[in-house]
Amino acid sequence: MTSNEKDNLENENIEAQEETNEKINENDEINTEAAEENGANEASAGESEAAAQPDETARMREEIAALKDSHLRLMAEYDNFKKRTVREKEALLFDATLICMNKFLPVLDNLIRAKDTPCSDEAYKNGVDMVFKSFNEALERMNVKKIDALNAPFDPNFHNAVMHVEGDEYPENTVVEVFQEGYVMGERVIRPAMVKVAN
Repeated sequence: MTSNEKDNLENENIEAQEETNEKINENDEINTEAAEENGANEASAGESEAAAQPDETARMREEIAALKDSHLRLMAEYDNFKKRTVREKEALLFDATLICMNKFLPVLDNLIRAKDTPCSDEAYKNGVDMVFKSFNEALERMNVKKIDALNAPFDPNFHNAVMHVEGDEYPENTVVEVFQEGYVMGERVIRPAMVKVAN
């Protein structure tokens, strides 16, 4: 190979190397630009995600607050329902007891008359006394009490005055005789006492 050919070959190699270096530099520039663009895109995506995240958090907090409020309202309504149900049951039981007592009081009146009637048969009298005692115990268990009317001041809430008596032997406006016993259940009057009152 001649020296000219060697020189030409070297020149060609140098030119090829330069072209390769230029292409590598171009590729590096392209890669750098692409990386910068990707970084910018990622940054903008991160910013949009960061901007979207507080909105999502606020929405979830509002939803949790609404659910808590709904839960508290539901619990309050259930509590009110339970209390109302208990009150209704108590009122129903009270009313049913009142109805029963109004049916039994005439029987009790007859029992009192039988007890107060003179009787020569001691066994019979003891039997009536035992029935009367059992009846009164049952009344006590049901919170039913007799109104103590005799010698008490007249009270129209508890007494039904059917007769009046004039005279100085009794204090004015005092119950002097009871014709029929009255009864209360708790604070409620089942039947007022039928009485005679001094004027």
